[in-house]
Amino acid sequence: MNYLYTVDHYLEKVRSTLKMTIVCCSKPSWIFIFLGMAYYVHAQNTAPRLLESQLLVSKKISNIYSANFGLSSRMEYNDIDNSLPIIFINLSSFSLFQIKDNSHIGLGVLYRFAEGFEHKDPNEFRLTQQFYTTIKPKIIRYLHRFQMEERFIGSDTFVRFRYRFGIDFPLNGTTLDVQEAY
Repeated sequence: MNYLYTVDHYLEKVRSTLKMTIVCCSKPSWIFIFLGMAYYVHAQNTAPRLLESQLLVSKKISNIYSANFGLSSRMEYNDIDNSLPIIFINLSSFSLFQIKDNSHIGLGVLYRFAEGFEHKDPNEFRLTQQFYTTIKPKIIRYLHRFQMEERFIGSDTFVRFRYRFGIDFPLNGTTLDVQEAY
């Protein structure tokens, strides 16, 4: 009898704790919590309005080699005089070599002309190396891309590593078609 009383008393405490937890975590209380956080959390004061144009020429040289050449510029809208000054101009080249049926290596060069423009950033020279491979066990295609960039800006050098994982699969049928509507 004493044991049953102890278990029943413990279960009653658990029920009251659960009721309090459910009341504190209801939907209306979460709404008030998020509204209260909005007073303390701030994002950017002004978002830059940018326009980026690009001219890209791609050419497949052979079955195992392709190349891209690009010219791009970025402009930022200025509220004071309603102008659209150029921030920088990029000149780039990227070569892609197929080393197996589903694996490629790529080498790229980019030069960013920025010194003569309004933002006074130094010019940048960028080297890019990448390896990517695709795996297609059945209908779904998996992509793994490993990329390393060396950025030379003024007298500073930055190295950036990137990894991208992608999944492609057909929406209609069993084959992946580039012109298929998504």
